[in-house]
Amino acid sequence: MLSRILRPLSVPLISFLASCPCLSDGSKFPNFFRTIPSDVYQARAMAQLTIRLHWTWVGAVHANNDYGQLAIQVFQEEIQGKGVCLEFIEPVHRQTIVRDAKRAALTIQAATARVILVFAWYTDIKKVFLELAKRNVTDRQFLASEAWSTSDDLLQDLTVSKVASGVLGVAIRSSAIPGFENYLRRLHPIYHPDDEFLREFWEKEFACSLVDKFPHSPSSSSASLPLCSGMESLEGMQHPFVDTSQLRVAYNVYLAVYAAAHALHSLLSCPKRDSPPGSNISTCSSPKHIKTIELMQHLNKVNITTPHGEMFYFQGADFPPSYDLVNWQKTPEGTLRLVLIGRVNGFDLYLNESAIQWSTGSNQVVR
Repeated sequence: MLSRILRPLSVPLISFLASCPCLSDGSKFPNFFRTIPSDVYQARAMAQLTIRLHWTWVGAVHANNDYGQLAIQVFQEEIQGKGVCLEFIEPVHRQTIVRDAKRAALTIQAATARVILVFAWYTDIKKVFLELAKRNVTDRQFLASEAWSTSDDLLQDLTVSKVASGVLGVAIRSSAIPGFENYLRRLHPIYHPDDEFLREFWEKEFACSLVDKFPHSPSSSSASLPLCSGMESLEGMQHPFVDTSQLRVAYNVYLAVYAAAHALHSLLSCPKRDSPPGSNISTCSSPKHIKTIELMQHLNKVNITTPHGEMFYFQGADFPPSYDLVNWQKTPEGTLRLVLIGRVNGFDLYLNESAIQWSTGSNQVVR
C-alpha cells in the first residue's frame, strides 16, 4: 500500500521484512526495494533440503492464506519429477486455529509420513504442537519455514520441546553488524534523556529509579525503588538486549540503511554535477534539492561490499537470496537451542549433516 502511495512521487521504499513474491513485479512496484528474499526462495530451499536428504514421503501443514498457499505451490513445482510425494496437505486458518490445529494433529498422527513441512506463523504451529503433545506424538521430523524457525517462544516452551526437538529450518540469514554490540553496551539514559524506552528498561533491569535524574518525566512505579547509583552498566551483562549473536531482522534493517546511504553518497558526490544534457554521466542532486527519481536510479545501481565481505546489490526489487539452515537441539534444561548447520546462497545449498540432531535424538537421518 505504501509503495503504491509513493509511486507517483517516485519516492523509493526499502523494506526489511516484506517477503511477498508479488512485490517483485517491477511494473506495479517500480519504486520498491527489499533486503529480505521473496518467499519463493525459501520454498525452493525447503524443496532442495527435502531432495538432498532423500525424503520421498512427506506431509505438509500450511497457513490458509497467500503465504502458505503460494509456498506449497512452489514446493510442489520444485519436487515434481524428483521422487518426492506429499501424503497430505493440511491448511490451518488463524480465525479457526483451535479446530484446525486438532484436525492437523490427528492427520499427522494417522499418517505414515514421518517428515512434515510447515509453512505457517509460529503461533499457528504452536497450537498444532500442543495438540500433538497431548497425543504423545513425538517421533515426527519437522521442516520449518522462516516464519517460525527461530521463534524464541517455541524454543523455550517445555511442552513444545517434547514434540519439536530436531526441527530443521530455513531462517533469515544472520550476520554481524560491526560495532553494534559495543554501541549497545555503552548506552546509558544520562546520554539519551529523550529515550523513554531506555529509561524504563534501565529501571526494570537494575531495580532502581532514575527519578532524581529525570524529575519531569512521567511518574511510574519506579518511584518507590531506590535511586540508581550511577555505577550501573550494560558492560559484561548477559541479556537479550545486548545479545548480537543472532542478528536477522536487525541485519536486514542495517542493509537497508547501508543501501540508502550509499545511494545518497553516490547521488551527492557526482564529480560533474553541471554536465550538459545527453552526456553519459550519472545525474546528481544538490544536497538542498534531492530529486527522488534520481535517488531511485542510484539505488538501482548500488553494488557494494559490506564491511565483512558480503556482496550487496539489487536485482530489480530483490537482492541475491541467502538463508541460514538451523536445527533445534535439546539443552540440559529441557528447552531447545538454535544451532546453525548450513546456508543457502542463491541456488547453492551447504549442509553439515554431521552437526544435525534429528527428532529421534540420533545423528541418523530420519526417513
